[in-house]
Amino acid sequence: MSSTAEQKQRRRIVLAGSGLLTDALLAKLAALPDDFQQPATRLPDADSLQDPTAVSAALAGADALFVELPAEPADPDCLTRSQTAAVNLIAGARDGGVSHVICCTAASPLRILGVSARRMDAWAQAEPLWRDSGLPVTYLVLPVLYQALLQDCLRPRRIGGHACLAIPCGGEPIDMMDADDIAEIVLNCLQLGNGCYGRCLPLSAGKITVQQLVEILSRELGVHVIDQKITCEQLRSRGDAASIDLGNAFEFVLRVDQQLKRSVAERYLEPRRPVDFADWCARNREQLLAALERP
Repeated sequence: MSSTAEQKQRRRIVLAGSGLLTDALLAKLAALPDDFQQPATRLPDADSLQDPTAVSAALAGADALFVELPAEPADPDCLTRSQTAAVNLIAGARDGGVSHVICCTAASPLRILGVSARRMDAWAQAEPLWRDSGLPVTYLVLPVLYQALLQDCLRPRRIGGHACLAIPCGGEPIDMMDADDIAEIVLNCLQLGNGCYGRCLPLSAGKITVQQLVEILSRELGVHVIDQKITCEQLRSRGDAASIDLGNAFEFVLRVDQQLKRSVAERYLEPRRPVDFADWCARNREQLLAALERP
């Protein structure tokens, strides 16, 4: 292998923020051979992104930056802190000579509907800063991730002796996708380099209804799962910041077509296709059963 090829392959990637996609990308990076990828550096939370000196030090000499800005619903200053994080990351990426940035973005529920879903609003707020930065950036618009069904916010639960799924979508289909597939798309974009600069990738493995979700979960888990038929307003009425935020996010998903496309995911995953929900459930059966039985 030539020294030039070796320099190209042994990239150092910095991951800024936290979330299901960041976790999936870390796992993908850890599985790469040592001669391909240096260990990733992670700036995991809003606090670690507030100090411009620390951010610049982390980005010094980095080849690539992946950004999934955190925004904690219970923090009243989270949008301001996320904006500060974006400013610090842009300055650090410029100073550090980062050659490719991949960041999550979204339309703003607050601007469009007047209700705030903090993480989506933080990403929307940061996008103009990235676009004006002069950096080579690729933007990802995300669907609901399958892995959210393993998290407390959306996991199936035992309620009154029944296995229930509470996703406030009524009969409307929503876009979903495997975070592992999106992490692979991130790595493919980094390989493509300037072929992805400035592009926005609206990703989906396809649309699926809650009724289809419970039918697939019931079949794959061997447990009868029912749709709790919760509404966005009922979710918000729980009163805690996370439930209010999640209810607002789903209201936005239901009312605003983000134009997410399976064809885009297929293009960046070639030659294979995105994992469908049934296959993901089969692969993650034990984790889903454990999530169901958690108190």
